[in-house]
Amino acid sequence: MTFRNGQIPFTPKNLHALRTGTALMNQQEERHQQAMALRAAAATIDMPPVPYDQQRDARLRSYEEETAYERFIRWAHVAGLILAVGFVAAVTIMLAIMSVRMSNALDSLDGDTLAVKLDRLMDYGVATAKNAHLATGNVVALTAAAADTATMAAPRLQHVVNDTTALVDSLQTWSSHPSIAIAPGRRR
Repeated sequence: MTFRNGQIPFTPKNLHALRTGTALMNQQEERHQQAMALRAAAATIDMPPVPYDQQRDARLRSYEEETAYERFIRWAHVAGLILAVGFVAAVTIMLAIMSVRMSNALDSLDGDTLAVKLDRLMDYGVATAKNAHLATGNVVALTAAAADTATMAAPRLQHVVNDTTALVDSLQTWSSHPSIAIAPGRRR
């Protein structure tokens, strides 16, 4: 074929043909040769298609061969995932409830702006802390008074215990006297 009236297309094959002195090809012939080469290459590739049914059958066979331990691990993962989602949901719900209650608490405080409401809330917090401090001081005073009372009562309690011990000893010696016999008897 001659290209006297047209242009020579620049392709690697035509460049090789110019260097070696062989015949040049136009674009249609080159495309046809490329298509034929692709078909030949596809025919030489030995890859039988794997249908989805074969894959499904293989999965079913592997599922039937599953051991109890593997089944337990699979269900443990599912249960863990459910627990994790439940935990995240519970935390999210608790945060939502807390934000709603904080919003209601701030709305119930007097004041127009948030700064005034927060100042009032801080004043309540300081007053609560002062009350807790005062209650702690009262408990300390009560404990000191109880300790003083116990200190004053200790000698008297010791005296009573000693007297009771002496009385018990006297009764024991009296009940074991040889001339007196204390025993259950008949009534006449």
